[in-house]
Amino acid sequence: MSDASRPELYPRYCFHLSPTDNAWCLLRTSEIHHLEQHAGFEGENFYFYKNLPIKWVRIVGVVVEINEYRNEASESGRRVYIVDDSSGACIEALVCTPTALYQEIDVGSVVDVKGRLSAFRDEKQIKIEKMGSVQSTAEELALWEKRAKFRREVLDRPWVLCKRDIRRCRREAETSEADAERKRKRLKAITEGVGRQAQPPKKQTAAAAKDKNKTRSDVAADLKDMIRNGAMTGKYNALGL
Repeated sequence: MSDASRPELYPRYCFHLSPTDNAWCLLRTSEIHHLEQHAGFEGENFYFYKNLPIKWVRIVGVVVEINEYRNEASESGRRVYIVDDSSGACIEALVCTPTALYQEIDVGSVVDVKGRLSAFRDEKQIKIEKMGSVQSTAEELALWEKRAKFRREVLDRPWVLCKRDIRRCRREAETSEADAERKRKRLKAITEGVGRQAQPPKKQTAAAAKDKNKTRSDVAADLKDMIRNGAMTGKYNALGL
């Protein structure tokens, strides 16, 4: 696809308007492997079908292999299910262990997998959030139909935003960031205030205390003189001075 024919890639603050946002995107495994990744979005594990951002996926297929990887030092590891959906490519779906989940799933099981996309050595994987066995051919066919419907209604339709929507999203993002910055500053001020309160008060030397009291007395005497001489007329009449 040439750069001229590529759909516009919208800023991150517009992603919530996408039909794929926070959705289980029911895809074929071959389609998942062809999803693109663009600079600036690697840290959030966003992948793209055209300009549609995709993070959460769903697949249905047969488990053709199961591998266990363990860290002997920490007694932890991961279980990797290799899933084939007859689209021409398999994909790894993994879960951290030790866990008692999915013990009923074995090689040959037809599974419905939901998870978050990630990559290992440039190969896409699915980190399992939920996985279940497909109990019948009718259930599997229903999932195929859902997948076809998702393609027709989402993937095959261009995602286009008007400039007004983009400007509105930018303003909302800027307002949200400004609110977050105010909260950070307020939290910092509270934290620093608590820290100062926790510190013991500094001891005053006798000479410093004497000088402080003397200064206050001098100011009070000067103020009385100014009032007697009329320099402050009108300012303190309400106080009876």
